[in-house]
Amino acid sequence: MERRRGRPLKPDTVAKRTQFAARIRVALREKLQAAATANGRTVSEEAEFRLEESFLREGMLVVPEALRLTATFVISGQHAGGYEGIAAGEWPADGRCYETAALAVLRMLWAHHPKREGVKWAWREWFIRAFDYVAGFYAPDDATRNDLTITAPRAGDFQAGRYDRERGLS
Repeated sequence: MERRRGRPLKPDTVAKRTQFAARIRVALREKLQAAATANGRTVSEEAEFRLEESFLREGMLVVPEALRLTATFVISGQHAGGYEGIAAGEWPADGRCYETAALAVLRMLWAHHPKREGVKWAWREWFIRAFDYVAGFYAPDDATRNDLTITAPRAGDFQAGRYDRERGLS
C-alpha cells in the first residue's frame, strides 16, 4: 500500500471543514455575496450558514400544520393587501390586512381543531379567553365588563362557519 504524501489527514471527528463545489446562477451568487458582506462572513461561510438554517427550518416545519398556518397567514395578508392597493411586502404594517390574515389563520385552526368530546361549549370558553387576552391589549383602562360584552351581529361570518362545517371542514 502506497503512503500518501504531505500532511496526514485529520480524523473526520476533528476536521473542521470539507470541500464542496456547486454550480449556481449568477444572480444567486450575487445575492449570496451581498448577504455575506452584510453579515461579515465569507461567501463560503454564508452559504454554509444558509444551508444549516434551511435544515433547521425544515425540521421545525415537519408538522404540516405549521406550514399550512404560515402559508395561510402570508397568502391571506398579501391578498388583502392587493385588495387594499398595498404593495406585497407592506401588508403586515397595515392593521386591516394583518387582521384579515389573522382571521384566516383562526379559520384554519378551527377547521382542523380536534373536538373535545362531551364539552358542548368548549369553543365558547376558548373564544372568551382569546377575547379577554386581546382586550387586555386594546381596551381603555377605564373599560368595564359591559364595554367588553360582544354579540354576534355579523351573520356573514356565522354563515361562513356553518357553510364550512357543512362542507366537512370542521
